[in-house]
Parts: sequence; C-alpha cells; structure tokens
Amino acid sequence: MGTWGPGSYDNDTALDFVGTVDAVDDLRRALDDAALQTGDEIDADLCQAAQAAAELVAGMMGRHVAQSTAEMRALCERLGEPDFKLTEAARNWVSAIASQRSELMALWDEDDGTAFRRELSELIDRLNPALDYASPELQAMGEYLPECGFCGQQIAGKDVFSMTLRNLSSEDTGPKAMLYCHLACLNGALDRDHFIQDWKFDPAEIERMAEEILRKNRSE
Repeated sequence: MGTWGPGSYDNDTALDFVGTVDAVDDLRRALDDAALQTGDEIDADLCQAAQAAAELVAGMMGRHVAQSTAEMRALCERLGEPDFKLTEAARNWVSAIASQRSELMALWDEDDGTAFRRELSELIDRLNPALDYASPELQAMGEYLPECGFCGQQIAGKDVFSMTLRNLSSEDTGPKAMLYCHLACLNGALDRDHFIQDWKFDPAEIERMAEEILRKNRSE
C-alpha cells in the first residue's frame, strides 16, 4: 500500500519526484504551466509532484517544512536561491492545487481534508515574500497576542486573521463576537470551495515588472 498523507512529502509520488531532482531545471519542468492552461481538471499525480517541487522552492528560500530531511535541505542549499520566474511558477501551481480544478483537492475532500488544507495554507505562507508588514489589527493589539479560536495556541508573527461572528437566526444581526485565528486553522475548517489563498506581493517586485513591461512596449 502506497504512502498517502497531507504533507508535501507525505506520498510516494512526491518522494519519487524529489529523488529525481538534480538541478533547477527539474523543478522548472515539474512546475511548467501547460497543464494549468487547458481549463481541465488537474491530475492528482501532477499536483503531488508540483506540490513537492513548490516545497523545494520554499526550501531554496530558506523556509523548510518540518518534514524536510537533511538530504532535502542539502539539495535546496545546492540548488541555490530561486529566481522570480521559478517562485512564481511554484505559486501558480499551489494556487491551482487549492482550486476547484484540482483532482488532489477533490480526493481529500472525499475524506477529511482538514490536515491537507492546513498544509497547503502553510505552504502558501512559505512561498510569500518576506515583507516588513503588520496588519492594522495586530498593531492595535500592541504586545497582546490573542489565542487561535480553533487550535487554542497563541497567534505569533506579523499577521492575524479575524472574523466577526453574527447570530443570523436572531433579528438582532449585530456583531456578537470577534474570532481571531491562524489562517491555516481556518482553512482546515472550511471546505474546498471556500479555501482562502492569502498571497502577498512585494511592491518592489511589482514596480520592477511594470518597468520591464514599459521597456518592452517602447521597443516594439
């Protein structure tokens, strides 16, 4: 019986792929966007290999998942820091894996996909750029850090996700309570159709891309 688990390296397809990676071009091939352009359902095996490739890209950024072995970490160090195109390819694939087109997401939805959605949400965070930003809500809290409404652990870091709870069965629809939580915990509780993809973008990189597009347009 094959290995099957929610993490990026928790299945045979992913581990087999990682065993074939020797150069950055191997990651580029796994993250090629041809399968994303058809509009068809995305095969589960392709998703698992691409998820593992995206996890290696995150590792190249120095953001290793806990399941990374010493060999995987050494591989990421040898491959070096990923360029923008490789990082974007990884982000695009993870976004597709989290979408309604993903056979892998659908398969997990047939069972209890809580852990898988949590893992995918945390991978998105690892692929996000490191921005010096704290949400206005977190700034207003000062030194106080709330506990997650799902796992009960204190929310650390620069970002906090919050929602207002209302009692829709009552005529009084005013806010009843504020729930603070880890986004990964919330995604674990949501179904696949409501998965929240919290992608962040570096303003400096957006400016660089805009300048590149303008230069290309001027030369045509």
